[in-house]
Amino acid sequence: MIRHHLVFLFIIISICLIIIGCNSLHIRISAAPPKKKIVKTSIVKSILKEFDWSEKEILFVKIGDDYNSFKTMNSKFSLLNENDRFINYQKLENQYGIILGKFYRNRSEYLLIQMKDGRKIKYARTNWEMAENTPPPYFLFTEEIFTIKKMIGQTIWLNKTKDFLYPSVTTLFTFSNKQFDRFDEVKVVDIYLYHNGGYDRPLWLMIQSKDGRTGYVKYNYKDRSKGFFDNYYYTTDPFPNEWSDEIIDIVKSGRISVGMTERQVRISWGNPSYINTTVTQHGKNEQWVYNNFKPDLVYIKNGKVDSIHK
Repeated sequence: MIRHHLVFLFIIISICLIIIGCNSLHIRISAAPPKKKIVKTSIVKSILKEFDWSEKEILFVKIGDDYNSFKTMNSKFSLLNENDRFINYQKLENQYGIILGKFYRNRSEYLLIQMKDGRKIKYARTNWEMAENTPPPYFLFTEEIFTIKKMIGQTIWLNKTKDFLYPSVTTLFTFSNKQFDRFDEVKVVDIYLYHNGGYDRPLWLMIQSKDGRTGYVKYNYKDRSKGFFDNYYYTTDPFPNEWSDEIIDIVKSGRISVGMTERQVRISWGNPSYINTTVTQHGKNEQWVYNNFKPDLVYIKNGKVDSIHK
């Protein structure tokens, strides 16, 4: 009788051990993530490179409704491990993310961005962005926003207000019936985050005229007083007190005359398309070319206008 009980007990214990073993095996298998996923994640971790923008927070800004490159933009954003499922940019507007770093795949350079909801998104950089070492023109670093907010309350003088060839290069717009004029003195009342095309950073200053009109001017990221591109506005009065009334009238009317300084020419006509320079024993001579097709030539000798040829 005792022998039968022992045999029965042995059978019960054996069955329990088998059940426990099967459950333990099941737990180990289900807890392990898919091998494919581990490989892809480890590959990115091993080649992800930190650089100046790593750990910086960004904001995807609003895009103009008439922006004609949506198809191009929408083919540049995708989830980290999904090559063919692109993300529509409009679904990213007004969202924040953190740049984790950059990596290379299939001869392309990508930014890896972690969104607030945990998604990891890769962005395929353009050749122009890599050559100029600039971020995409439709997102902003939040630190940029905080810095530029300091301009609120500042007085500026408008410069480039008319003669825009394309909407994507417009640097000033308003919904008021009366347009803004060049050299108008206005006050910065706010900032506006918006991309309308082109390569400039997507940040505008909201301005107000003395008679209460509101407009928007593209933010100057650097002073262009001596380059080949015009400033969008001046941060100091473009007509200093030492200038004579005659010179100020000439500049405001968009004319130049012999004897004017380089700065006076630039404020009147804007920056030249290019400059040819020669240096002799008598000083420095420059030929300023303003139109590539039908040149307006200004000859500068030792810092002042020597002659004008139209």
